[in-house]
Amino acid sequence: LPLPAGGGHRLYLAAMERLVLPALARYRPDAIVVACGFDAAAFDPLGRMLATAETFREMTRMLMQAAGELCAGRLVMVHEGGYSEVHVPFCAHAVLEELSRSAIRAPDPFAETLVLRQPGAEADAFHDAWLDRLAEVHGLT
Repeated sequence: LPLPAGGGHRLYLAAMERLVLPALARYRPDAIVVACGFDAAAFDPLGRMLATAETFREMTRMLMQAAGELCAGRLVMVHEGGYSEVHVPFCAHAVLEELSRSAIRAPDPFAETLVLRQPGAEADAFHDAWLDRLAEVHGLT
């Protein structure tokens, strides 16, 4: 999905709820295969999207639930990118924690800083309009 730079945690979860999950429900796949890159991680030098380890954890949880409802839990996650040597390990660990339903947590040491860097209400309004347009274009309204 084309998402604006700096969108952050809320935008990614909203895109999942408003676009990805409805598209999956409409398509009813036999399995869900995810190219699980971490380019959207906050410290990625190219992506600049401000996603946190918790963003990736919650998106994984959403996909696991969708896979359970749509395709007997068949979900494949394949790591394919992300270029922040300091942040990707925490994002990947969050995904693995969720997939394995592990209670062991490797806390993201950047979490507090990233919460402060997330977009505010004005950006949220812009992002909501952006997602509305994407939903319209893809027939998800």
